[in-house]
Amino acid sequence: MDNSSVVWQEFLKFLQADSSNDRLLIYVSNCLPKSFEDRILVLEAPNAFSYEQIKKNFLNILNNLFIQSAFGDEIKLELDSSNQEAIRVTNNTKKEIKNEKIPFTRFGLNPYYTFGTFIEGPTNDLAKSVCLAVARNPGFSYNPLFLYGNSGLGKTHLMQAVGNYVIEQNPDAKVLYEASETFTNSFTIAIKEDKIKDLISKYRTLDILMIDDVQFFSGKERTMEYFFNIFNELTNANKQIILTADQQPKDIIGFNERLVSRFMSGMVADITPPDFETRVAILMKKAEVRNYHNIPDEIFTLIAHNIKKNIRELEGALNRLVACSDISGEEINIENTNKWLKDFFISSDNSIITIEKIQLAVANSFKISVEDMLSPNRSSEIALPRHVAMYLARNKTNQSLIQIAHAFNKKDHTSVMHGCERIENELRIDKSLASVVENIVKNL
Repeated sequence: MDNSSVVWQEFLKFLQADSSNDRLLIYVSNCLPKSFEDRILVLEAPNAFSYEQIKKNFLNILNNLFIQSAFGDEIKLELDSSNQEAIRVTNNTKKEIKNEKIPFTRFGLNPYYTFGTFIEGPTNDLAKSVCLAVARNPGFSYNPLFLYGNSGLGKTHLMQAVGNYVIEQNPDAKVLYEASETFTNSFTIAIKEDKIKDLISKYRTLDILMIDDVQFFSGKERTMEYFFNIFNELTNANKQIILTADQQPKDIIGFNERLVSRFMSGMVADITPPDFETRVAILMKKAEVRNYHNIPDEIFTLIAHNIKKNIRELEGALNRLVACSDISGEEINIENTNKWLKDFFISSDNSIITIEKIQLAVANSFKISVEDMLSPNRSSEIALPRHVAMYLARNKTNQSLIQIAHAFNKKDHTSVMHGCERIENELRIDKSLASVVENIVKNL
């Protein structure tokens, strides 16, 4: 078995455990392990921009982090430089951007992300159906297409499946996938080098533009302005735009209202955590694709029972399981799975956001007690944090309005609706409150 994928996925899990690595992960998470020989792991960057950024800014950091990880200093990380076309494009871009010569095809796309490798279930069937319709008729079926849901539920997979499908049908199609920070950084560099017109012209040549995690545009007024103009030009020309975020457009704090209006004008589809049967199917499919043999069905059931909220965690647990078995030489059984995946099972339970957690986090932020929040006290010092907590409970949990009302000692749900509407309105005009709410969400 080629262990390159196992080693790389385990290392990514190590990086994800520390939030200080978030910027690094934006660039390396879409890299593909190419080979693992003589303790050297070779990665292939998804595009020229990522290649240059990793090579210049992150390669030494990655190797130092490998030393800190469980793999120790026995493994060295290298970046594949055989893709001369990608390097040529980057070097030419620094000199002068030639719109008609930029080969966007497959830029940023992971070839594994196809409709065939996506496991459909009742919590994502609408999103998949919409994406397939877009892939068959880009620019006309649903434009723009906005997918939202928590991290690790398959938004990126479906988005890129559209791109891979379109390219398979039309190899000349100009398709580009970018993380939101990559988009922002591209404009920052272009402004600094006085090449903003060239960069905008480059985006205009696209047939499909896909931007992941657009919630990170929040508060970046110039980025939103540039994207607004590009968005209008592409959609007016019937070019497809696909976006993802962790919540629906109208709930993103600090977002440009014109963009919200544009995003809501197309199709907005959500993806929620998969049910038990879908989680088992996902594990079995990933094991099949990665040639992980001799894993008993009861192991898939055990993992699916313990990890409920995040497909990425399911995949990470599966990779950890196989790696531990390979390294130790022990078989994969119930006892060893519980031992090797103990951290996954515990962290999965702790990651669930509940109304109680929200109430405590909001109370601490506003320096009041949870008892005050749940009391009949209607003073502004208590009412504001109470409404913030209701707003977050509405947007960050799966609880109904009636259940939320009960959790706040309210007789009916109308008070919850009023509180949520109040906070939604204030967040649009009060940047100080928006910052406070954003920090509470991060702490959750």
